[in-house]
Amino acid sequence: MIRYIKGIVTSVSEDAVIVEAGGIGYECLCGAADLGCFAAQIGKTATIYTYLSHKEDSMMLYGFSSEENRSGFLTLLKTDGIGPKMALKILSAYSMSQIQAYIEAEDLSALKKIPGLGAKTAGKLILDLKGKIVLPRAAAPMPAGIAGDIMSALINMGYPEESVRAVLDEHKPESDDFEKEFKRYMKLMRG
Repeated sequence: MIRYIKGIVTSVSEDAVIVEAGGIGYECLCGAADLGCFAAQIGKTATIYTYLSHKEDSMMLYGFSSEENRSGFLTLLKTDGIGPKMALKILSAYSMSQIQAYIEAEDLSALKKIPGLGAKTAGKLILDLKGKIVLPRAAAPMPAGIAGDIMSALINMGYPEESVRAVLDEHKPESDDFEKEFKRYMKLMRG
């Protein structure tokens, strides 16, 4: 299956993002929060985490701005009566941490506020997922100053965050000159 697509965000509509990768424009249906993230990246390279829904009569690609959102989407799909479109509506209404809190508190009234989610399905959501949602641990904070600027620039260029953090931990910036330090870190990243 298609786990993610890395390419240029060419456009964002009210329910989808189009990313061009390898000369192909992929349309990915997205929730409101993810669309907001992609709207800020039009014309830039972005990674879109995906889920491919394949049915008898259609194939739909769903896109997410983070692995956490994709994981939350897949967790919601485990509930009978929650399909991909409803899972997107749920993630458009609340963050995954809010959904987890409502499920753990058995807050049916908060879940019923989601358009199209009735009491019966909201009850199933609570029954099926209570105690089973595991959110990824919070990411380490971005370093301050020049190190943070360098880290942000390298990640935006496509280097994995873990690799950038490892190089920054081993080699501290020698000055506050961004251009000089950036060139130095580019050499370090290339090995």
